[in-house]
Amino acid sequence: MKKPCSLADCIWADQMSFCDTLKRVAVPLNSKWPFTILWLRGINESTVLLEKQKVELQSILLSILQKKNFSEFALEEIEQDIYTIITAQQVEEIRRIMKEATELAHDVHNIFGKRHDDIACMASAVDSDLAKGVEPAVALAGLRSSLKDVIAKMADDIDSLKTLSWKDGLTGLANRRAFDDFLQKAMSSREENQTPISMIMLDIDYFKVVNDTFGHRVGDQVLQALAGQLVKVIQPLTAAGDNVLAARYGGEEFAIVLCGELAPRAAMLAEIIRKSASKIVLSPFEADGGSRREKVTLTVSCGVAELWEGWQGDWQAKLVEAADKALYRAKSSGRNCTVQFLPEGEDRFKVIEPH
Repeated sequence: MKKPCSLADCIWADQMSFCDTLKRVAVPLNSKWPFTILWLRGINESTVLLEKQKVELQSILLSILQKKNFSEFALEEIEQDIYTIITAQQVEEIRRIMKEATELAHDVHNIFGKRHDDIACMASAVDSDLAKGVEPAVALAGLRSSLKDVIAKMADDIDSLKTLSWKDGLTGLANRRAFDDFLQKAMSSREENQTPISMIMLDIDYFKVVNDTFGHRVGDQVLQALAGQLVKVIQPLTAAGDNVLAARYGGEEFAIVLCGELAPRAAMLAEIIRKSASKIVLSPFEADGGSRREKVTLTVSCGVAELWEGWQGDWQAKLVEAADKALYRAKSSGRNCTVQFLPEGEDRFKVIEPH
């Protein structure tokens, strides 16, 4: 029979094994530490956190148990680290939206600035015609013709703005907004045609090291180079009429949605991308235009998943989550590899062997 906990109204009263474990590593039971450790221990069960966040939080738990520093100051630092990890995705999303909004506002200003100049020229032309004695009816006809041209240009402007609002400004790929819309439409279409939907999530390995070593300017060149490779790889598919989208998902992470493709085919495509990425060699440019002596190479990790009808709830979110899990299994498997998510079976992940 288990002994009752010595602390009054302790919620661990029926879990003495957990308390015993904490005591062995000298965790003070009458503090916030047990709650923090228990929460971190069960983080894998979370359905709202990304795999990247789970991995980072698990590393915090390992650090706690290794350092065995259970002071109040250490707890405050841990709580701050946890808060940073949990909110990082939202902060990054807000930054992305603000950047896109700023770029779009700049584009709107430039485009409509041109139309303002066009209208000013129209007004000046009418004044000039009237001053020269041109008949008002003739001047009005010229004004109407010019106005039609401006209206046509404004229609083109609207189309241009629509395109810009769905494009990542740095890489030229679809942005996160376009990705979400494409995937949602693919899900709706699938209800009618029952075609498979697969996804590839890929992430540049050690991208932070590139930024820290060479600077964000070079980091941008790396992102652009990889985006160019993605376009080359999917171009034959789009040319054949396949419904496929490559997007910058966020930061150094990219996503490809393949409608009508099964996971094995998507895994083959991911391997093509991974191998082509490893052949990229950049000679970064300095601010003065000259190239650096150091060469920059890169590798990527890929996660592949296919829509599974056995999922409960939001299939769109489940597919993204599955591809994300496979991606972080690839990261934890040594990087520079492709991992496929398997919805059934004892081991949910399959490392794709290079050919």
